[in-house]
Amino acid sequence: MTPLTTGCSCRRRSLKGKRLSTFFHPVEHLERAVPAAHGESSVQTRRKVAELRIALREDHGIEKVIQALGYLQKKFPRWSHIATELIYFRKHRRRVRYAQLATDGLSIGFGVVEAACKSLVAQRLKVSGMRWSQKVGQVVLTARAVDQSGRFDKAWVRVAATYHVEVCMLHNVHPLPPPPSWRQA
Repeated sequence: MTPLTTGCSCRRRSLKGKRLSTFFHPVEHLERAVPAAHGESSVQTRRKVAELRIALREDHGIEKVIQALGYLQKKFPRWSHIATELIYFRKHRRRVRYAQLATDGLSIGFGVVEAACKSLVAQRLKVSGMRWSQKVGQVVLTARAVDQSGRFDKAWVRVAATYHVEVCMLHNVHPLPPPPSWRQA
């Protein structure tokens, strides 16, 4: 899965054919919009960001965020950061359904996935001096993923069931004599 980018450095993942934005990405947008109105490190900024962050996790929370940023835009019309972030939230309102995801038992952050990619892919394929073709790299990663997930034995049974090779024993092959032991020498 590769990150998709639009006007900002948005990281999205697809879940059942629907694009979602990680929870922390819209929070970054909030952290750019609210300080434009109340100051970079004011108490009011921290309180408002925390309030809107909690609202994002609720049902229809995105509407509360859009309403709050709309108010800030009317109050501070000269600050372009607020207008830019308001456009972001209006454009991506379908991608921030965190309450629905939580009720479905799904994660709203993709840190676990990215950590798995790092441990699964980077630690195996990005070792200094290694070069992989796409085909061979995919074989290595598939085997590693099956092993790391604890399903190697089940997967091996499936592979062995489909892998058949005819073995021919040549008639003129003689077994090698056993090697001499060290004591005889």
